[in-house]
Amino acid sequence: MVTWPADEWQIGVPLDKFPTFNLVLKNRDAQSASFQLSPHRVFAGLDVYNEGPDDATVIISSPQTRELTFRLKARELRRIRTGWRDPSSFVRVYFANGKGLRFDNLALIGE
Repeated sequence: MVTWPADEWQIGVPLDKFPTFNLVLKNRDAQSASFQLSPHRVFAGLDVYNEGPDDATVIISSPQTRELTFRLKARELRRIRTGWRDPSSFVRVYFANGKGLRFDNLALIGE
């Protein structure tokens, strides 16, 4: 199970390279957002689409694992995989120029 804080995330309508419903930042100017995972789950990754006109940076971190940084060009769709092997109870995603980011296809490993 994943818990998405309602004050950070909202459902985005199908758009462009994401033909299904997806997640967007509730506050498009936010510099970070988080989510919690059930015990024994490994956050394996997700798809990110930068619908914006400028490059964006996504930094993914968890207290139990190493921090990862990804740069997405304008209009780029990327499947991000963490390579993490340890469970992650809490994941924080930081953004630079994240106004146009959309997220979909969360990948988890474990029970």
